[in-house]
Amino acid sequence: MSRSLFGSALAALMLLWCSGLGIAQQSGTPLEAKAMFDRAVAALKADRAKALSEFNDKNNKQFHDRDL
Repeated sequence: MSRSLFGSALAALMLLWCSGLGIAQQSGTPLEAKAMFDRAVAALKADRAKALSEFNDKNNKQFHDRDL
């Protein structure tokens, strides 16, 4: 009985740990956010209309990355 309980607890712990890793990979880092911000500022300075169009394009990976 205690062996199966230990096994179940271990399996639940591993499942929680693995799902936590998946969440961490879905978030951008502060460094990545700063880099995207810098790209956005440069794009706005170069051509405001084009930059706004790129910002709104969900397929543009330069300004859309995970939760950034």
